[in-house]
Amino acid sequence: MTETANSATRASSKASKGLPMQRLWSTEGVHPYDQVTWERRDVVQTNWKTGEVVFEQRNVEFPESWSVNASTIVTTKYFRGAVGTEQREWSLRQLIDRLVLTDVKAGKVKTVQGSEVTLTTMGGVKVDAANVVKTDIVADNGVIHVIDAVILPK
Repeated sequence: MTETANSATRASSKASKGLPMQRLWSTEGVHPYDQVTWERRDVVQTNWKTGEVVFEQRNVEFPESWSVNASTIVTTKYFRGAVGTEQREWSLRQLIDRLVLTDVKAGKVKTVQGSEVTLTTMGGVKVDAANVVKTDIVADNGVIHVIDAVILPK
């Protein structure tokens, strides 16, 4: 369970340490990709009537637990680059990195309130020490990104 402070402690503390969070789906110090068993497979899609091959990409990389259907859909619909070229994505890791790292540059950024946060892009996007877990959610007032921690103003 998450520990909480009583209201007297919170009232007397000017510099709050934030809400304690328990890590659930990853291990500190271990890249999430290293916690998945990956395998290479061939994605071959055929016309069900004629048997003609309509799409083929060999040696693509997906988590072992993913279904053939899931890897086929991702390979045919979401991998970028022309099939058979060096630019073609061949791993789910590449697709995830592309989605997470698109248009993000490492450095300091001012928040709406005027404080600064540090963006890093090594091993995924981080805002200070928080991981960006979902990107580019369209909202009425712009685009938002979801992080896995609470960031308090400095």
